[in-house]
Amino acid sequence: MWSIALAVVGLTGLLIAARRPRIGWWFNIAAQAVWITYGITTAQYGFIVMSAGYTVAYVRLLRAAYRAPSQTVTERDSGDTGSHLSQNALRA
Repeated sequence: MWSIALAVVGLTGLLIAARRPRIGWWFNIAAQAVWITYGITTAQYGFIVMSAGYTVAYVRLLRAAYRAPSQTVTERDSGDTGSHLSQNALRA
């Protein structure tokens, strides 16, 4: 049961972060409490170490999200950049 719940929480956080980075990274930081609880409850202390590493990464990503202009994925992808890059890749 734990593994399914943890998988759902982790995947949900990543999906949220893909669309709304600030909310998603906050969600993922909060979700680390579940991983820590799992590590303590099952005496698998590697999960606590893993959670600490993920927390550091998520905090860095959150800080980057606050520095970047707030945009959704569709707003970022609506520009011409993608077709420009693909044309350059074809020439190479």
